[in-house]
Amino acid sequence: MITMTKKTYNEIKKIIIDFISDDVRRSGMKIEDIQDDFDLLQSGLIDSFKFIDLISLVEEKSDIEIDLAELDAEGFATISGLINSIIETNNNQ
Repeated sequence: MITMTKKTYNEIKKIIIDFISDDVRRSGMKIEDIQDDFDLLQSGLIDSFKFIDLISLVEEKSDIEIDLAELDAEGFATISGLINSIIETNNNQ
């Protein structure tokens, strides 16, 4: 079992921010303006296919297995919701 810490939250957040940074710039936003409650999907910043790519990247870079069926469907589209869902899912394994 993987023990999640605040550091891991921040590491996962960095992976997400790095992944979306080009899309953020193309949209005319600044990466500094992207807060933890930013909705990645509803904003149109990324689509569902790119979201799957993001999940795969987080798995690869953090050595965490993510079961999409286990993610909290209500909140996983925000940066913090996604990270917290990943942490919760892995703490329950």
